[in-house]
Amino acid sequence: MWTPTWEFRCWYVQLQSPIVRRPNAIETMDHALDAVIEPDGKWHWKDEDDFVEAQRLGVFTPEEAAAVRREGERVIADRLWITGWERWRP
Repeated sequence: MWTPTWEFRCWYVQLQSPIVRRPNAIETMDHALDAVIEPDGKWHWKDEDDFVEAQRLGVFTPEEAAAVRREGERVIADRLWITGWERWRP
């Protein structure tokens, strides 16, 4: 993600289920919790309030919610986002 003046701001990790092709559709599910990673490597969860609300509404069981967090933490620990585009410009 960049500012309007093209200063690199952060990486954004969208947590969602794998994309599945169906005969007439493409299916996935947003897991409501995302991660934002600063250029210096510090990170934080984004939309934790939405994630908690989804759990309250029964969208995710406690076990599923824990698995989403674990997967996000794994992505952060393994640095699984693409680098090298920080100076990219359209």
